[in-house]
Amino acid sequence: MRKKYMLWIALFTLLPFTLYSQDGQPDTSFGGNGTVQTDISDGRIDFGLAIEQMQNGKLLVVGSMETIDSDFIPVLVQYNTNGNLSSNFGNNGIVSRDFGNGFDTYSFVGAQSDGKIITGGSIGTSGNRVVIINRYFENGDIDTSFGNNGDLIPFNSTIESSAFAMLNDDSFLIANPVNDGNSTIIQLKKYLADGTLDVSFGSNGTALVENGGQSNAIYSIELMTNGNIVLGGVIQSGGAYKKSLVRLLPDGSKDLSFGTNGIALITEFTNFAIQSIALFDDGQIAVLQNFYSVDPDIAHTRVTRYTANGTFDTTFGTGGQGFIDPNIENLAARSLLIQPNQRLVLYGEFTDFFEGGGNTFIKRYHTNGGTDDSFSINTILNYEYFAEEMLLQDDGKLVCMGSSAWYNGPSDLILSLIHISEPTRRTP
Repeated sequence: MRKKYMLWIALFTLLPFTLYSQDGQPDTSFGGNGTVQTDISDGRIDFGLAIEQMQNGKLLVVGSMETIDSDFIPVLVQYNTNGNLSSNFGNNGIVSRDFGNGFDTYSFVGAQSDGKIITGGSIGTSGNRVVIINRYFENGDIDTSFGNNGDLIPFNSTIESSAFAMLNDDSFLIANPVNDGNSTIIQLKKYLADGTLDVSFGSNGTALVENGGQSNAIYSIELMTNGNIVLGGVIQSGGAYKKSLVRLLPDGSKDLSFGTNGIALITEFTNFAIQSIALFDDGQIAVLQNFYSVDPDIAHTRVTRYTANGTFDTTFGTGGQGFIDPNIENLAARSLLIQPNQRLVLYGEFTDFFEGGGNTFIKRYHTNGGTDDSFSINTILNYEYFAEEMLLQDDGKLVCMGSSAWYNGPSDLILSLIHISEPTRRTP
């Protein structure tokens, strides 16, 4: 009896260590070794641009695939939880749409609670491109009751700079710059779950994202727990275009408690461009910014934080310098997310400037911006790789999505699933 008792003590003593030691390790139940590589186009070029998880746990990836005629068409791929393609979706897990000649892509995706899938991107030839949104049934068939025979064209615009977000009630937001012949202003539209315009939002369904002048680029839409909407983009101020954060109320009106009239200008690191934003539970905003130069080839990454009222947080980052600097000149950071415990995860690749692509980069930071040394990727997920986006699954595991390097053969989709611990106590 004593031996059995001591054995249980040992097991319970080791269990936390065992679980903790998995932090950053590949989940080998996914694809056999934690990584899945998918050739969609039978030996031609494939790439992914966005990833989402459905309520049943399945993963959705959207992007584009090369055709036999060297055109590119939008593609939607569904994976089972073990990394296998979903055989009851589309053609063995793959759905594509051919809109004609051009470089057509799906760049965003969302899952509705009834299993239907909202996805979209841009289609058309140069100078004649439009933003399009489609909806698919659970089996991958196009929903022709959505939009105009399945196609929803939300903007009268040929400018490509869209951002998309799903709301909890299955409605969705889509933003894009629109030029009326005199000026360019970002329009944010809200659609109900069935694809009809929500006329209670903004002015007859549309809110203008501007600063009394113009706005010409939108990078990200994030939703606060109270329903407020945070956008990252480029807005005109004082005759110049500047990186900006905009916060709107759920009805599309500007939140006047944020910044100046709902807009906070990002004046730090003026040569950097916004890559993505992420929200803390208390309303603070983390902003991922990148800078690239040519001759010499240099890439720099900064993560800054802004308070709930839109001011630059000078206390954030290592040494209170106001930002996170990984201090890696060839880091191409692509995606930033915040775990429920309020730690930040940064994802990208160590890029090869000559050909592009490189080893996977994943790092985690405490809420205050300090490096979290408890999280370590002990194996390189991909050696020559183009990182794109990551997703925190409902079970807390991290999915990293990208594509294999074109110079090693035709580019394929790559998904990696990683264990990532969620401490019960938050670390400031």
